[in-house]
Amino acid sequence: MELKLPQLVFDQMKTYKSLYAEELPALMKKQPVLKNDLYIKHLQSVYVIGDGDSLYAAKAVEYAFRAISGINYCPVPAFEFTKYTLEGFSKEKSKSSLLIGLSASGGSPFVVEAMKRYRDSFPESHVLSICGKNGGEIEKQATDIYSAQIMELGRTPGIRTYAASMVGLLAIACEIAEKRLFKGAFSRSEIIQFLEASAEGIEQTQNEVLGQRMKILNLLDDSHIAFVGSGPSHGTALFEAAKFVETSGVYAFGQDMEEWNHVEGFAYPLESMLVIHLNPGVAYKRAETLAISAGKIGHKIIVIVPEELKNIELGDARVVIYGPNDDLLSPLIQYIPFTLLAAVVAEEYGRAMFLTDTAIWSRL
Repeated sequence: MELKLPQLVFDQMKTYKSLYAEELPALMKKQPVLKNDLYIKHLQSVYVIGDGDSLYAAKAVEYAFRAISGINYCPVPAFEFTKYTLEGFSKEKSKSSLLIGLSASGGSPFVVEAMKRYRDSFPESHVLSICGKNGGEIEKQATDIYSAQIMELGRTPGIRTYAASMVGLLAIACEIAEKRLFKGAFSRSEIIQFLEASAEGIEQTQNEVLGQRMKILNLLDDSHIAFVGSGPSHGTALFEAAKFVETSGVYAFGQDMEEWNHVEGFAYPLESMLVIHLNPGVAYKRAETLAISAGKIGHKIIVIVPEELKNIELGDARVVIYGPNDDLLSPLIQYIPFTLLAAVVAEEYGRAMFLTDTAIWSRL
């Protein structure tokens, strides 16, 4: 694999204001793609399959999708769907289910295989592809196609395409709600407004994050970083950890915050970094108490907060997301700071992304 330097992240982040002001709203404005209106009216469940970033995007919008569409929603790893979940399907179940294959590249092998096996098993089933690259292999397995293609700036580091995947799923949630005459938590226009308003705060968020780079680097040891959240923020935590590993080579993992408290909180070293999403809403109080208790144990605590909590005094460092805030829609923007900080760490350590400055790729 060719050398991939962290500068790729910095370069793509420079496009984020226009991404949120123009490209992502344009995805939300696309014409309907689900052709069978009668089937949609009787829809009961949506299954979304993906790998890596696509799976984390599906997980991140899980609660927003349900709240918008009123439909049961299940994000599943593509391999797991093929080998396990599919066994629980029947012809009757397939008639009231929609399978969505999600792939930024358009060709994720296990997503393609899962879609093909599902359609072979249930020829009358409905399968939608949400693809970040027009003409991808997953489109050949679909009955309906939604293009989440945005301006191509390279497949790495997968951050712009992650945002596009989330927005694509929300666009489908809105289409389902519209066709079922269901008034959900957000309308299409409200999500567009959220994206456009987010664009106004992105540069301030990025500048403030970079202004704290030395403070956060000094808090970091080389053991691991835990990213935790609950509900919508759990999906964000999974993606943040993935980008931190891929970009900096530092081990990181995402976890539900209460599960971290039950298990990983007992792991050494006790001074390792814990990143907590602290959003106003139903999980706020638990996130706050976790930040306090984990700090007392010795962990280096960084809280990610919306602008309305920018003056909160909690943890060792505070990362502020400027712009609008909504707990269910927070995954659309709250992944940004640590995606950027992963590149900062990689640059500080003199590392390339995906270990492309090592010999491992010659062995594969």
